[in-house]
Amino acid sequence: MTIKNDFFGISQLKDITVKVPLDILSDNVGYETLNEEQINEVIKYNLKSIILTHKGERMNTNFGVGLKQYLFETVDDNIYNLIQNDILFQVRKFMPWLTNLNVMVYGSDQGYKINIKIKYKLNNPEIIDYFDLSLSLDEI
Repeated sequence: MTIKNDFFGISQLKDITVKVPLDILSDNVGYETLNEEQINEVIKYNLKSIILTHKGERMNTNFGVGLKQYLFETVDDNIYNLIQNDILFQVRKFMPWLTNLNVMVYGSDQGYKINIKIKYKLNNPEIIDYFDLSLSLDEI
């Protein structure tokens, strides 16, 4: 638990998950955690995990979009729509607390690069934010 000291006194913030990559700290429980105040970072990490994980890579064979596989294909509007629909499906299934999803998928004129922009809303606490991810053959 993390302690928050604010104007109204001391309160505890609930830890949500561990921070990845793991960073072993001698003055902590062995790893750093992310708490409720860092929820934006948690959401963005989870979105990135959904988009980059290949189906079957984790225990749930339905989890993930597997964006890297599309870098080796000739992409067009049909592929971009397929990726967009898969992202929407995955986020609605595995992160149902995010609402008002708006997903844009597009490439570059040179090819072999895919860009993703996601606008989302979290209702409690109310957060409206954006997630951007670009992936190219040069980066993998």
